[in-house]
Amino acid sequence: VPELRLRPGFNRHQVLSFSDEPRSLQREARLLRRVAHDRICRLYEHHVSADGRLFGMMLELLEMGSLSQRIRDSTDGRIDEFEVVQMSFDVLAALQFMHEKKVIHRDIKSSNIMLTERDGRTIFKLIDLSVAAVEAEARESVSQTLATGTTSLKGLAGTPHYMSPEQFDSDIAVSVQTDIWSLGVVTFECLSGVLPFAATEH
Repeated sequence: VPELRLRPGFNRHQVLSFSDEPRSLQREARLLRRVAHDRICRLYEHHVSADGRLFGMMLELLEMGSLSQRIRDSTDGRIDEFEVVQMSFDVLAALQFMHEKKVIHRDIKSSNIMLTERDGRTIFKLIDLSVAAVEAEARESVSQTLATGTTSLKGLAGTPHYMSPEQFDSDIAVSVQTDIWSLGVVTFECLSGVLPFAATEH
């Protein structure tokens, strides 16, 4: 059984993430280091097992759950307008920093926005850079799948209901505008309780 050795001191503010696909998770860890920001889930450390078959990351624990859960738990499926404004400011701050670092998230959605609390204020943070791309990669091959999992669809990266039009077109390179489109979908979802696009095929 592969063994990972993490430093002592693991506490209630940290959570472990493991994968038997180390290349994918190692890439995500490198991107998390590159875009370390107060509104992006913090990476504390990462390790690979001696045989290279298992990879683990120690991440910040965001104990209040996801924005999608907050929407589901609300009485009418909608979020208070003031809280939506706070969410938008927090996520835009994260995206501005990522884009300055030439990184495109490509999978902005309510389940990838987590909540925590600081000094009595709800803080919103981005997670999951598994399909993120640096701008140069996006220009070279927008149809190449950069990670495996449910967010991969026939070589396209993202989650269909939140994807921008150019994410469906392999002839158009994605850009920072892709993330802004997806955040607009999230904002619509928060305010209305439904997704703006509900087609079963495109």
